[in-house]
Amino acid sequence: MDKEGMQKYFFTPRLMEEIINTATIVVDTTVLLSAYQWKEAAFKEVLEVLKRASENKRLKIPAHVLEEFMDQRPKLIQGAIERINTDIYSKIQKPNKLSSTIPLLGLLSKHDEYIKLEEKYLSSYKSYRSKIEELSSEMRGFFQKDPVLDSLKPILEAACFTTIVKHSKELNDEAENRLAKKKPPLTGGDSGKKENKYGDYYIWKDILSLKNDVIFVSTDFKEDWYYLDSKKKPLSPRRELIEEFYELNGGRTCCIVSLTDYIKAIEPSTSEEIISDLSANQIVNNFFTRNRKNKQVFEIEHFMPEYSDDETFYRGLLSEIQTVLYFSYDVRSFEISVPYLNVHSNGCEYTYIKINNPDREINPLDLLSHIKESARGLNELYGISNIKEIENDDNIRYKIY
Repeated sequence: MDKEGMQKYFFTPRLMEEIINTATIVVDTTVLLSAYQWKEAAFKEVLEVLKRASENKRLKIPAHVLEEFMDQRPKLIQGAIERINTDIYSKIQKPNKLSSTIPLLGLLSKHDEYIKLEEKYLSSYKSYRSKIEELSSEMRGFFQKDPVLDSLKPILEAACFTTIVKHSKELNDEAENRLAKKKPPLTGGDSGKKENKYGDYYIWKDILSLKNDVIFVSTDFKEDWYYLDSKKKPLSPRRELIEEFYELNGGRTCCIVSLTDYIKAIEPSTSEEIISDLSANQIVNNFFTRNRKNKQVFEIEHFMPEYSDDETFYRGLLSEIQTVLYFSYDVRSFEISVPYLNVHSNGCEYTYIKINNPDREINPLDLLSHIKESARGLNELYGISNIKEIENDDNIRYKIY
């Protein structure tokens, strides 16, 4: 191997922020499919970003991505309908009549009031049940007239491309040879599939054909694209892919980033609510993004019930925080403010927690949601109303918890 051939091993890729205004943007199937899980604001935000990239002739969608999207789209619609029917409709229970349950109801002084409330509830019950049936029916219409697909249609038509013939013997021999050597993006993760086991390679071949810096946006965090830790969490994109792109494209960079990281970089003003919706606990801080934060400090706003003493209250509160940080974010140690609380003029009490060198950035809204879910019925006891991240904690004393 000569010196020139060795350069790929010493190549330092450019950061996403350095090429974000000139690179070709490629989106993976998982990004398009995620549109069926976002709330309206997140959907509109991503749609606008993709439209802009398409209009500037910088968006490319490999044909295989489009084919995978069209294949998987009906399954997501089917899943949504099933969840409506099993998680909502089937759980709407019609109660027994009061007069049947309590025969002596007529003797009570508020008999008429109870009956009127029952009639009002039954009317609401019937109306709600009817509307859920209507919702399920409307979702079934997505199979033929899909507003998500309609919104994406002009983008897909303008950006779809391919440079490969998928059924050619030469291409599939390449893929088979690559799979045998477990060379990314065919490390074996999809080898058990009867169909589409070479899908990632088809997409990668199209990416390799782009004679420009590339930002590949994906939420498919598997070993074909990423190095993973022992818990299957992504650490960094595969170096083999970065070197191959460099070698075949004149020293150019291919950044492989999460959708969340890309949106935050291209639209820094995006709201926390949208980022939270997009991330779905899959934020990847990798080599291609700016250095991650060396600490995060969260202000937890809450009210302590009058019937609870300080020690009991904080043992419960800290237990919930510790459980969520450990199981949801793999945080083994954190610091907590001393004294535990600060009472502000608005009557709220505030507890501060600091996490040093987090492995990934924690969104405060996600943290709040996880704590409430963990506490469930106990959330009223802990009285947590808000969590926000703060920058300046110079006046806060901590102890390690």
